[in-house]
Amino acid sequence: MGLGKIIALYDDNHISIEGSTELAFTEDVGKRFEAYGWHVLVVEDGNTNIDAIHQAIETAKSVTDKPSLIKVRTTIGYGSPNKADSYEAHGVRS
Repeated sequence: MGLGKIIALYDDNHISIEGSTELAFTEDVGKRFEAYGWHVLVVEDGNTNIDAIHQAIETAKSVTDKPSLIKVRTTIGYGSPNKADSYEAHGVRS
């Protein structure tokens, strides 16, 4: 079906608008997509390792028989001294 050209990047920052995703979401997204038959790659440091993201994309391009999911682990608000790894990075009313 030509699905080998689909490459999705999933931002795995473990934060929802209400707080940690552990509050209501504990599934392993990578495992779910593997069960769907997708090719799954993981980039452990999406904050600073741009080369790893580039390499994952290049690897995904080489898989032509199924879609690819690249799970990129990031810290929401990375670099912000007061909002990094906090649901407040989504936006908070004061």
